[in-house]
Amino acid sequence: MDENSIAEIRKGLEQQFRYKLYKDPKFPFLHSMGTKHMFQGFDAQEDGYIGTLHLWWSNESGEPSYHTNNKQFLSGYWKSEWIDDPKNAIMMAIECERKYNPYAHKLTEVFLKEQELQSEKLARDMLDKKFKKDMEKVEEESKTVLWN
Repeated sequence: MDENSIAEIRKGLEQQFRYKLYKDPKFPFLHSMGTKHMFQGFDAQEDGYIGTLHLWWSNESGEPSYHTNNKQFLSGYWKSEWIDDPKNAIMMAIECERKYNPYAHKLTEVFLKEQELQSEKLARDMLDKKFKKDMEKVEEESKTVLWN
């Protein structure tokens, strides 16, 4: 494919991606929650790798956004670029994660620890139920056995 057709495809893909993103109820709050970089790769079976779309939040004014009944002020906007090489896109995403989300690793650790605790609790509960069931069975059997 030539560069003009790739540019047209990318333009359409970006419009569709942004449209879907803007319809998401959490979209207006993404940058407030710390999501300031997004990467989305696009690949077509017949045409091959189209590229990776990188969107990032930019606020040059430094002012916070606000919305009232009469007025809406957006202090920044989502800029975009296309990355041609998938390896570069992955490296860039890793670098953005490391640079702009320093707590991501810690959050992952906390999440995994919580999941482990939940699994242990579930396993303990299942063992307790089995133990109680076995004990009830043994008690019933002992009632039917005649002891001398």
